[in-house]
Amino acid sequence: MFVFYGGASRFTASISLASADAVVLGEHSCGLSTGHRYGRFGYSLAGAGNLDVTPDDGSDVETDDLVIGAPYLQTCMLTDPPETCTCGSAEVGAAYWVPGGSYSGMVNASTLGVTFRPSDLYLRALMGWSVDAGDITGTEDELGVGDGRPDLVIGAPWYTIAGAARGGAFVFSGDQVASPPPSSSFTTPMAHLWLGGEDPYDYAGWSVATGGDLNQDGEPDILVGAFGSDRGGFLSGAAYVVLSSHD
Repeated sequence: MFVFYGGASRFTASISLASADAVVLGEHSCGLSTGHRYGRFGYSLAGAGNLDVTPDDGSDVETDDLVIGAPYLQTCMLTDPPETCTCGSAEVGAAYWVPGGSYSGMVNASTLGVTFRPSDLYLRALMGWSVDAGDITGTEDELGVGDGRPDLVIGAPWYTIAGAARGGAFVFSGDQVASPPPSSSFTTPMAHLWLGGEDPYDYAGWSVATGGDLNQDGEPDILVGAFGSDRGGFLSGAAYVVLSSHD
C-alpha cells in the first residue's frame, strides 16, 4: 500500500507511486514454527477513523487509521530440508488495522497495529476480501450515537459453515482493539459479532459497508453483500441490511 501525505500543492494530474511517502507491506515470512505468505495485501482497504484515541481524551493530535485486507494469506512453515518453505493450500486471509502516524520508507503492517485472522488456519475463508469501518457498537455518546470509536467490519466470503462456503462478516468493536500492544492478533472467535450467510455458496461478505443511519433511528447500520444468494432466483444475489443496536 502506497501512502501520500496530503497537501494540494503536491498533487498534480499525474504522480508516480514511486514517489510515495511510505509503503506499507504485507507479511511474507516462513519461520521455524509458522509464517505467512501470498496474502495480496492491499486487495481491500478503507479509512478507519480514529480508533485508538477517544474523542474526549484531550489529545492535541488525532490521526486517522486504516483497515487493510489480505484475503489470500496462507500459513507457512519450514519443512525438511530446512530451506523448503511449505505453504498450506488454504487461503485463510487476514485483515490489518494500521494506526495513523508519520511513516516513511517501507514498513510492515503486522508490526504496526493489529492483525485479524480466522481461528482455523487451514480452512479457506478469504478473510479481508472486503473491509470497512464505522461506529456501530458500544455505549452511546452524549448525542445518542455510538461510542465515538469506529468498529471494523471484515468480510470473509469463503468462510465455511457445515461444509459449504456460506461466507459472512466479522465485526470487531473499537473498544476491543483500542489500545493493544504492538503486533496484537485477534482471531475470529473474539469478534464482537458474526454475520453469517444464510445458505450454502451465498458468499456473504463479498462486499461490506457501514451504511450510515439507514432507518433514521440515530444508530449506524451495516450492509453485507452476498452475490451467490438465490433469494430472488438462481444467482440473483442479495444485499443484507443489519440495523445496529447499542443496547
